[in-house]
Amino acid sequence: MKFLQPRYSIFTMLVLIALVAAGMAAWQQWVMWPAMQDHLRELILVDRPSSDIREQVQRLVRRNPRLVQEPLLMTWAVRHGSVDFCEDLLDAGRDPREFESVAPLIYWSARAGRIDMVEFLLDRGADVNQLTSEDHYSPLTVAASMGNMPMCVTLVEHGANVNHTSKTGQQVLHAAVNSTNYELVEYLLRSGATYGAPYDRPTPLEYAIIRRNHASFYGPYRDKFAEIVRILAVRFPDEAETLELEGAL
Repeated sequence: MKFLQPRYSIFTMLVLIALVAAGMAAWQQWVMWPAMQDHLRELILVDRPSSDIREQVQRLVRRNPRLVQEPLLMTWAVRHGSVDFCEDLLDAGRDPREFESVAPLIYWSARAGRIDMVEFLLDRGADVNQLTSEDHYSPLTVAASMGNMPMCVTLVEHGANVNHTSKTGQQVLHAAVNSTNYELVEYLLRSGATYGAPYDRPTPLEYAIIRRNHASFYGPYRDKFAEIVRILAVRFPDEAETLELEGAL
């Protein structure tokens, strides 16, 4: 007894190949691709990523270039990634001036203390004075609020506005005062930071006095604010004289 042998035509083989290819494409599109996106999103939401997580993110994106356009990836990159990785993202079409999470990339890199990243972004066309969308804070404002002297020097040397005022009325000097870094206050003053009437909020000197008086139970902080008061009083003698006559100084 002879068994019937299946006979396949070239057309049938092509149809089978097409079906398999379509199935693989659908699997990649509807299963594999969402899984990769979800995995990347989980990784970049880790608050303090380890070196292993940082490597995972960079490796995942490099192996799957479509992930380059994922939201929040560029912000993650300027905070935690390597300069080479950020260069890859920009070369793939990301913009050094783009916003993510209401702030420009240079703001996030300044906030993260990434001098190397700030310099890289500026070299690639970022704006050193680009502001956040809500409160209009500048990269220098956030660096000054953290008392980060090296970052402030880098930004000022690249043209940062030392007299920028935010939407809430905070000046760069206010931010520096709040950091308690009196050497930074001196540096900003030497770099041209100033202020003038009329005032919509306490001046940097008045603010320093307020902080000094409220820091009476914290010795080290009180001493630092007292030094800032002295520095500002020397720089703005007319205001200091007025405050002294009022008994505030």
